[in-house]
Formats: sequence, structure tokens, C-alpha cells
Amino acid sequence: MTEIELMTADGEIRTLKKEQDGDVFKAVALSLGSMGILLRVTLRCVAAFNLHQTRYGAEFKDVLENLDVHLKASDHFRFMWYPHTETCVMYHSRRTQEVP
Repeated sequence: MTEIELMTADGEIRTLKKEQDGDVFKAVALSLGSMGILLRVTLRCVAAFNLHQTRYGAEFKDVLENLDVHLKASDHFRFMWYPHTETCVMYHSRRTQEVP
């Protein structure tokens, strides 16, 4: 998203831009409507691409301690934590020209 038009609880209509409104923009994008009603969203699209994904297990503590490293090491990173355990599954994905 690059721009959001939002109507707040008092009826004010605000236009937020990712570059200008930083943290407020991020908060509205993730607020699930709690900060107002989204009237319009502007998306930046890119051409289709292939991803190569690597998946492996890790300790939850290790994932959190090295989160910045994981985020920088991939184009797309995610992990799933299994509640009540110390186990996670990490997914590192990078763009590739390889055929799927």
C-alpha cells in the first residue's frame, strides 16, 4: 500500500501516505478498522515472480534473538510458533528466475 483514505470516528476524512505518515500509516493499515473506515487504498503492484522457499525448524528463542538477521536474509520471511512449545518453523523465500 502506498496511500490510504480513512474516515475517522468524528467524520474527518484523512489521506495518509506511506512515506509521509510512517508509523500512523502502519497503524491504520494493521488496525482492522479500529482507527476508522478505509474509504480508498492505493496499491503498488509489481510483475509476477517466482519464489524459492526454504523451510526448517528452530527454537523460538533463537528466532526472536536473530529476527533482524532473518528479515534481512530473505525477500520474504515468516515463522510459525507452536504454542506451549519452544519450537518454530521458519520460512525463508527469495525471488528467483528458476522455473517452478
